[in-house]
Amino acid sequence: MSAGGDRPEDLPEDQADERTDESGGPDAPDGDGDNARSGSDDDFEAAFRLIVDNYGDRPSVAAPEPDEPRPTAPSPEDVTDTPVVSPGLFRLAGEEVPPPPAEHQDHFVPPEPPPVPWPEPKRGLAWLALFGSPVIMLATLLLSIAVPSWVTSMLGFTFIGGFVYLVATMRRGPSDGWDDGARL
Repeated sequence: MSAGGDRPEDLPEDQADERTDESGGPDAPDGDGDNARSGSDDDFEAAFRLIVDNYGDRPSVAAPEPDEPRPTAPSPEDVTDTPVVSPGLFRLAGEEVPPPPAEHQDHFVPPEPPPVPWPEPKRGLAWLALFGSPVIMLATLLLSIAVPSWVTSMLGFTFIGGFVYLVATMRRGPSDGWDDGARL
């Protein structure tokens, strides 16, 4: 049985009429509707079988014939030695850059930021202890320098002391100075 042979349009007229009568078409006999239901099931099965039979088939597409011939490569006589480049794309080294157009000179220039303030001496010493102690310990390990145990202990205590001092002197709330108002 072929995949497309069950469709009514593929059958001869007398078989197509019988099929329409069985499937509950306009010429179907009046009854309890069992024939109508089984006919639509047959149509469904036939449609499903058609889909499964044609699954994976790809339509063959022939390469289109070009209407115009393909352009050919230029002959050596047509090639010139001078490059075709816009003069505005490149500039020679040492050439001055022309100033931007006047319309772009009307933009916002932020003010010079204030210098970074130095921390008060105790806080600076705490930061130095916090970062300096591990760096010194790491350097002695990498360079295989023998250090007395009391120096190692002091470096550990200075690290812990710097951390504790910085946490203890942290501000509890927002500063009294300028604030941009950002809150999370």
